[in-house]
Amino acid sequence: MRIKIAFLFSVFLAIPSYSDFEFKPGLLSVTAGSWVVFPDAAPDKPLYFNKAALDFYYSLGPISGEIALPAAWTIVSSPSNRRFFLGDALLYFGHRFSHVEPRIGLVIPLGYGLDTNWKSKTWIGTNNLKLQFGLAYSRSAEELNGFPLSIEVTVSTPITEKNSFLKIGSYGGSLLGKTSWQLNNQLTLGAQALVSLSYAAWTWYQDETSETSLGLMPLINSQIDFRSNLFLSVSAGFGPTFKATSPSSSLSFTSNSLNVSVGLNYYP
Repeated sequence: MRIKIAFLFSVFLAIPSYSDFEFKPGLLSVTAGSWVVFPDAAPDKPLYFNKAALDFYYSLGPISGEIALPAAWTIVSSPSNRRFFLGDALLYFGHRFSHVEPRIGLVIPLGYGLDTNWKSKTWIGTNNLKLQFGLAYSRSAEELNGFPLSIEVTVSTPITEKNSFLKIGSYGGSLLGKTSWQLNNQLTLGAQALVSLSYAAWTWYQDETSETSLGLMPLINSQIDFRSNLFLSVSAGFGPTFKATSPSSSLSFTSNSLNVSVGLNYYP
């Protein structure tokens, strides 16, 4: 009996109390970026996907997370063919175990609709509610002789398809690797490599259609510190995209993409 009581008491002590879940604000980031796609079939008619995003990071005791609220606008070829809406919000939670942090979250469409003739117009997103899983791995500069390393894997899949573009069973994933080196007290340079893979299935005029896409994007970035809790971040990248338009076809080159972003970041 004493052993059972001691065991139950130790379990009770291991359960986090309400006070352990104190909310603490983290990094607040305001970023403006542009993703310009140059189709191989029409390189003189680029597609512009632009976004101004507010990203808020937080911790709730042992749980960390992010809330991202994007304002997105797109242009195809000419300024007369454009759309502007709030895009897909992101809400995720994570828990760090040593160098690894598993994550789970939701990608939430913020009220925009899909064009009935979406083939001839720009669009902001798929209008699907998505479930997202992630895993992050990081090592500090002290552990790796001055070169920090982080690797993030993310996979998302739609969990609703009514009034949406993608069908259940579609998915999108990405692998992002980062490192950096500090040149002086105010300037840090970095390098990133982004690999994205997606499978999209949808219905078009009652026909089932699918597409597999693979994107490669090397990026360089810099961080300029104004104060200990305020810094400017700038990144730029350029890379190819490959697509297969049917399950039986192989991936082939379809476009190049340019990605540029500028962000102002603040730690409270």
